[in-house]
Amino acid sequence: MINIEDIVNLSHDAGKLILDIYQSNNFEQQLKSDSSPLTKADLASHKLIVNRLRELTPNIPILSEESTNIAWQERKGWQEYWLIDPLDGTKEFIKKNGEFTVNIALIKNNAPVLGVVYAPVLETTWVGEVNKSAIKITPKGRVGIKSIRHQANETWNVVGSRSHQSDEFRSYVDKLEGEVNIVSMGSSIKLCLVAEGAAHIYPRLGLTSEWDTAAAHAVVNSAGGKVIDFNTGQELCYNTKESLLNPLGYQLRVQIVAYLMMNFQNALIDEFFGFGDKFVMEKFENQLTDKLHQTSSLIIASHNMDLIHKFCNRIIEFDKGSIINDYRIDSPK
Repeated sequence: MINIEDIVNLSHDAGKLILDIYQSNNFEQQLKSDSSPLTKADLASHKLIVNRLRELTPNIPILSEESTNIAWQERKGWQEYWLIDPLDGTKEFIKKNGEFTVNIALIKNNAPVLGVVYAPVLETTWVGEVNKSAIKITPKGRVGIKSIRHQANETWNVVGSRSHQSDEFRSYVDKLEGEVNIVSMGSSIKLCLVAEGAAHIYPRLGLTSEWDTAAAHAVVNSAGGKVIDFNTGQELCYNTKESLLNPLGYQLRVQIVAYLMMNFQNALIDEFFGFGDKFVMEKFENQLTDKLHQTSSLIIASHNMDLIHKFCNRIIEFDKGSIINDYRIDSPK
């Protein structure tokens, strides 16, 4: 039986370790293979959390942002596992704005059933557990929290990323009816603001990984809210595919492909199409997928910038039926 207080205490211990490094200004920053930043605080927190979880629950596997080299063949058989982000918001940590968190989640049958999010600088912890009410812990004590539904004629309170606000985010917000108040925030605090009713919605249309959302997802669920896959309208699931990236919005996917095509990044396009649910390609009819991929490869190889721009624009306009007719796979115009 897992005592959630043990997990809360663990998050606080990891936070103390992070704060010691944060206040020392000796981050020892480096870049990971995906060009995201990594500091010794990430690694120290990771080591502490993993070692403690192994002591507390020796039979439950652990997946951390800093140890993702677990084969899908092994991972896909997990019915229960810990999913952690030892320092969510490393960019905020480096900027020293205090908006970073320790995230610890327990996943069962592809859903988060327990989550703890701790913001060390803010001295605030959000806790969610299945079949229990969410709580927020501060130096003043513990209070129950609950998400709220937007009411007609009420100003929308929308939380957005401080480091990743995109054109897609702004487009989404522009479609909301009525006045909109945008609150910028870093890390998993954004979802926690939804959980505690400080925001109605957090539209995340850019890249995130499963460890970015899992702990706060559990908190939102316990607070009566939902975390929804933008593409399917269904609740976000975990460990259902080889890729550990959460699903992307369709328009952002095609824009990424368009960018790669215009910069002749053939290998990156192949890698992009290879992720989990095939990102862009899943939105095209099955019979069109292979032809479209071949077509794009030939168009890229032509190095004809006018042709590439036309092809990219056609994809972004979601005009599926005429793509192959206009751009023959045997000989691009």
